[in-house]
Amino acid sequence: MLKADTRLWKETLEDIVYPVLFFALGTWMFKGVPLWQVFTGTCLPWLLRGGIRAARNFGGLWRVEQRRQAAAKRYEWVPLAQPQPIADPAVLPLPCMISSKPGWLFYPLMLIVIWIVIILWMLVWIWQYAGPPVHALVLSLIITLPLSSIWYLAEYQWIEAREEGLTIRSRFRRRSIHWDEARLFAIDATVKTDQTPDRYELSSATTILRWSRKLESSRFTRLSSPIQEYARQMDSLLALIAARTGLPLYDLRDWRLPPLPAPPYPPTFSLNEPQPNVPKA
Repeated sequence: MLKADTRLWKETLEDIVYPVLFFALGTWMFKGVPLWQVFTGTCLPWLLRGGIRAARNFGGLWRVEQRRQAAAKRYEWVPLAQPQPIADPAVLPLPCMISSKPGWLFYPLMLIVIWIVIILWMLVWIWQYAGPPVHALVLSLIITLPLSSIWYLAEYQWIEAREEGLTIRSRFRRRSIHWDEARLFAIDATVKTDQTPDRYELSSATTILRWSRKLESSRFTRLSSPIQEYARQMDSLLALIAARTGLPLYDLRDWRLPPLPAPPYPPTFSLNEPQPNVPKA
């Protein structure tokens, strides 16, 4: 049993909630603006974005979910990642913490970018209704500050490996999985097949953990250690997970391929029994 990936339904819900929220906010803030203009300035961009994203990702994420469930049952036709991490339960001293945080340049740059986008949006749609230029600039800042702050805080990530399990936390959530509860270890499907894997998943029957790794140093990111040591720790984390869970690392990135066929016969093994393509801890 594996917890289903809810990203598809969350994205669909976002495509509905955000247009309604921005439309309600626009009608409240700009009471003199015609409703059709508020709609085209708030709802329409989100609806177009959501429609394009749904058209591109719906079928793909559905096929990914099929592969996730099949991988949890150890079907051999689900592709394994190459190369596989070498299982080593002592590769990292436990407890171990690996973190990435936004750098000091990240927030001001993000603030400027979002502010420019909002000013351009106001120039096109509602500038004539926003009052004097000073009022319009203040209004744009009122919208920009919470958006940029939420984005900034969302960039924080802590990965905690302990004797009992793995924990991934950010400023907004904290999730954990015990080693013996894990059922799937995989490269996340959102990584492109021609790119170096930088996002991973560890899932159980009740929880999905996802984390990302930085592939290079940047002024926009602060890592818990220099980039060479950070890369070694992230590689060691994969080896630790493989050793503690006994799971192979699956590759879910081929989501653009047609759905994989069902096996010709049901599996005759138990999930508790080691399989040929499952390295022993």
